[in-house]
Amino acid sequence: MMSIRNYRIQSLHIFFILIFLLAFLPSQPALANDNPGAKPLNIEYQLSNLSPEEKIGQLFLITFNGNDTSEISSIYELIVNYHIGGVVLERDNDNFHNWDSLALDCW
Repeated sequence: MMSIRNYRIQSLHIFFILIFLLAFLPSQPALANDNPGAKPLNIEYQLSNLSPEEKIGQLFLITFNGNDTSEISSIYELIVNYHIGGVVLERDNDNFHNWDSLALDCW
């Protein structure tokens, strides 16, 4: 059985090895896509290019009923024309076609 002292020493060794390995990870900014020539994603740059209407739209996180996201749906209009910040999908709002196969559909 390992003593508490040996356990602490082994834990410290593992900790320092992890820190050492993390120090050598590349520290590159996130790219907007996988294109090697793409510019780094710069949040301040992105925000400065938004219109006041787009900035206000980004403040909203909404839900909707049903699973229709076609061009004639209200959710499509909110996303495209009002630039909402996000959509919350819920089972109670019938946002999913088949709840039983949802996990398989997501992966």
